[in-house]
Amino acid sequence: MPRNSAGVYVLPPTNPVIPDTTIATSWANPTMGDIAAELTNSLDRTGRGGMSAPFRIFDGTITQPGLSFNNETGLGLWRSGSGVMQLVAGGTNYFRVDSVLGAAVSPLKLAIYGEHQIRAPGQKWWQVKNGGGMVSFTPSTTADAEDWDSAHGFAINTDGNVSLSGVLTCSQILIPPTIDISANGATISSLFMFIGSTGAISADTGESHKLEVKSAGGVGDAAFMAFHRAGLHAAIFGIDTDNKWKVGGWSMGVNAYQILHENNSFIIDAFGNLNAGGKFVQSNAFGAGYTFLGTHSGELNPGLYQTYGMNVGSNVSSIIRIPGQVFRFLVIGNGPIILPPYVKLASGTAWGTTYSMVSMWTDGTTIWGTVTPYST
Repeated sequence: MPRNSAGVYVLPPTNPVIPDTTIATSWANPTMGDIAAELTNSLDRTGRGGMSAPFRIFDGTITQPGLSFNNETGLGLWRSGSGVMQLVAGGTNYFRVDSVLGAAVSPLKLAIYGEHQIRAPGQKWWQVKNGGGMVSFTPSTTADAEDWDSAHGFAINTDGNVSLSGVLTCSQILIPPTIDISANGATISSLFMFIGSTGAISADTGESHKLEVKSAGGVGDAAFMAFHRAGLHAAIFGIDTDNKWKVGGWSMGVNAYQILHENNSFIIDAFGNLNAGGKFVQSNAFGAGYTFLGTHSGELNPGLYQTYGMNVGSNVSSIIRIPGQVFRFLVIGNGPIILPPYVKLASGTAWGTTYSMVSMWTDGTTIWGTVTPYST
């Protein structure tokens, strides 16, 4: 009779024999043949023959693993749960295969001698190798192959320096504020480039550039970088918390000086002239006695400045009159300015187009003026 599913062997039905009877071949031959067959199906203690079907063991426990050793019963293999197999020693799990996590997990260090490979079917493989005082990472040239491409790998040596065999290409490098790349004397001794920016500056909306200096994100955080002449001078340059370009700090003290540019202080017209605030052509065009008032309202004193610049729409309520005084107005824009009634203009109140120069003289009472329109 074969063993049942629990491994229990039962003698053939001709058993047991009756005492004091002659042993008959009808009993002996089937019984001995059945016993011989089952002995043959048993696993030899010396390992002869081997298993012809899956070899199943007891699940065991962490102190009594299902598979262990005569001389060390606490060292072995046991099943701790569904899909979890543990390697245990002295009541401590040291390595497990966990189908739930899809990983092999161990609290021990993993010592690899020589090299190991990281593979993914259908993709290029990686070779990780320790030798020559460094750990090298080398990709394969083709997928599913060991044709290692040393021209495109990288290595880390025992000093912590990284050596590249090819070109470093990345979409983003994030450096936490706690990292100082100069702490160990790290330097870039040759050209450091970011290649690949596309389009014009005015068209970039945050996706075309390759280098970015970014604030931490708070309302009180500026975006800036430092320029440092070692031991001589240093300063900060960037966008301040009021969204204006500034330079200052460090050697320049607790100061932030706004950078003048076309959007906030001047324009350059079609003739190449510098126009302060988009209004005044050349800062020294009218001598040291010139001042620009913008859109002015109130009194003027020709004794302080020989030439005043004003936008159209200004309202001059009064002018201090000094006998024999000669002075000028530069009227900026298309339209008039309002002057007191004692100002007499030869050409009325039309100021011409874009710019008008008004030459004025007073006898101490009446102010006489001549308007000369001109355009840049």
